[in-house]
Amino acid sequence: MDVCVVALGKIGLPLAVQFARAGHRVIGADIDADAVASINAGTPPFPGEAHLDEYLADVIANGRFSATTDTAAAVASSSVVVLVVPLIVDAEARPDYRAMDAATADVARGLTPGTLVSYETTIPVHTTRTRFAPALAEASGLVCGQDFFVCHSPERVFSGRIFADLQAYPKLVGGLDEESTRRAVEFYESALTFDPRDDLSKPNGVWDLGSAEAAELAKLAETTYRDVNIGLANQFARFADSVGIDITAVIEACNTQPYSHIHRPGVAVGGHCIPVYPRFYLFNDPAASIVQAARDTNLSMPAYAVDLLEAAHGDLAGHEVLILGAAYRGGVQETAFSGVLGSPTSSSPWCSAARPRPALHRSRALSARTHVPRPGPASTSRRHRPGRSRCLPPPRHRAVSRRLARRRWAKLGPRSSRRGAPHHHRPRRTRRLRHQRSRIRREHRMTGWDDRSGGSADIDQRAVIGDGTSVWHLAQIREHASIGANCVIGRGAYIGPGVVVGDNCKIQNLGLVYDPAVLGDGVFIGPGAILTNDIYPRAVDPDGSIKDASDWDAVGVSVGDGAAIGARAVIRAGVTVGAWALIGAGAVVVKDVAAHSMVLGNPARHVAWVGRAGVRLEPDGDDLVCPETSERYRLVANELTLFD
Repeated sequence: MDVCVVALGKIGLPLAVQFARAGHRVIGADIDADAVASINAGTPPFPGEAHLDEYLADVIANGRFSATTDTAAAVASSSVVVLVVPLIVDAEARPDYRAMDAATADVARGLTPGTLVSYETTIPVHTTRTRFAPALAEASGLVCGQDFFVCHSPERVFSGRIFADLQAYPKLVGGLDEESTRRAVEFYESALTFDPRDDLSKPNGVWDLGSAEAAELAKLAETTYRDVNIGLANQFARFADSVGIDITAVIEACNTQPYSHIHRPGVAVGGHCIPVYPRFYLFNDPAASIVQAARDTNLSMPAYAVDLLEAAHGDLAGHEVLILGAAYRGGVQETAFSGVLGSPTSSSPWCSAARPRPALHRSRALSARTHVPRPGPASTSRRHRPGRSRCLPPPRHRAVSRRLARRRWAKLGPRSSRRGAPHHHRPRRTRRLRHQRSRIRREHRMTGWDDRSGGSADIDQRAVIGDGTSVWHLAQIREHASIGANCVIGRGAYIGPGVVVGDNCKIQNLGLVYDPAVLGDGVFIGPGAILTNDIYPRAVDPDGSIKDASDWDAVGVSVGDGAAIGARAVIRAGVTVGAWALIGAGAVVVKDVAAHSMVLGNPARHVAWVGRAGVRLEPDGDDLVCPETSERYRLVANELTLFD
């Protein structure tokens, strides 16, 4: 087969070499021209991967592998495309898809009928089906499951031993349909060999998990389990510290029993996987309290280590501190997401692509000078990264939560020699700590907008979304749309290009708001309601030619403050709905609706006046009164006016 591997980093390059060694013709694509040149010369652009030097030189020499910066051309000449582009999270701990979207767009430009596309990047559940496959179809004009085929097959290897791991562990596969799965299993069985494993329930090899979603979850579950396990070990270790027990001996004894697999505690959880993928799981399942608690515990460990050092040494101000073990795992020349490194341009300790400034991270500033020997050059290949380092910024409440979570055990005693007056540190009460942590998390969720879609929403990066707004599953928000603060965008809702939505609006499930609609503050759009934009909709022109965007001008609907449009109502293009108007469910509105008017039916007709509470107004002399709020209105020239 002709195979294209997109992104030749620490996972992608060994994977491409493995495919070539299995007899396939492989071309690798990467946007880093220096890395491509090094690879074509037979030299890996990063050190430390066992056997990669010799295997790469061999497949380059026999002509089975080459590299290029032209992804689309490489895809066009291939029948199988494998993407291993890194996915990171942004400052709000949400997946940042810009790199993967860019790579997917490049793949779509070269996609040809019959091609299998396999995503190996670890991603949130539903992402393959609801984000990448539709993007490939839209950009290529091909039909998924008919013209091209898509699967998810998560990489499950460790840097430094990738070739051994490819043989040691089953290759998990999940397609979007039966044909995609069949092709994926056929390809990976031809590209990989497997060690015999008597400990498995079925033979080691390519395992069909039944769906792309199952394959996505499998990778998130196995990596999140490790983070939770380490968090538990860290809690055991902190308690053991407080009572003078050797936790290493305890864990060693526990693990002699076959059902105990306690991991080792440590000062931080590092690497590209374990600190990151639990974030992806929490993105799908924000109510997973165990996962969140483990993340909080592991994030607090660097500060706890500093506390222990201060307790043993005294005030660190003015002292030089040597930190050994900056790499996240023994034998790996990589400091990604290390708990001991800080960014030269921000307070985040989670940047690895830029050269870090050594730092001790804690909730209060220390004036100690620190030195962190680097284990060796880290890979910084750009691999479809759009001008940013690979970062996992911490939650904005990290400094506060560390301060709350840090326990000063009684054995540390008074710190009368430090920073002035004596001060005794005692463990905080558990209920108070939990209450404070819950408050912090609530405040954190209100910072910025809230993606509740589990990775399935399609949100253009040029859209503007206000603070406190939540976006639910399968919603689509197009380019240059502007959504105000504290809005709710429901499941499957559509917000067209340039649409303006005010503050405190609710657009419920499957609501369709086509451009260039303008919604005021507090507008309610019911489930399945449609705000159209084409006065004379046609698929073809009178001569039979297909109508395109140049054949018509979009005319938007305008909706005033506080108006409500019921479920499945349809508003004709160009209609103005006045403030606080109420459109009944299923109504078809073909003319302007006055403020406070209630309209029902098809075509919609005025049946009553309603107040700001949405309740029908009752006559009281010359006025109309709201029975809910007692607000008084007066009808003047067919316009309803609120009287104070």
